[in-house]
Amino acid sequence: NFVKSLYSTQWGCVTPNVHLSTANPHMDAFDQPCALANDCLEYKMQTAFVGVMARGFGGSNVYLLGWGQVDDKKLPPMPPPSIEDQIFFWPGGGGSLEK
Repeated sequence: NFVKSLYSTQWGCVTPNVHLSTANPHMDAFDQPCALANDCLEYKMQTAFVGVMARGFGGSNVYLLGWGQVDDKKLPPMPPPSIEDQIFFWPGGGGSLEK
């Protein structure tokens, strides 16, 4: 899990939990802000803190906190925006275009 969290910070997204389809409504975790990833989520910023918790059989608990930054070399280049995605504005407030 720790390696997965390090890779997620390098690529800038959180991978979903494969076996999560619905959250248990009886959990008390929803009193605090939390996100259960059932879809690929992108980070809002270029850097992020990630944490991983592990519990051992003997009762030992470990929590690792890491910080990472998105590696721009690993991300694919963004495609140029198509003409349909651009917004055109003319201050006349509408009308028809001349041919």
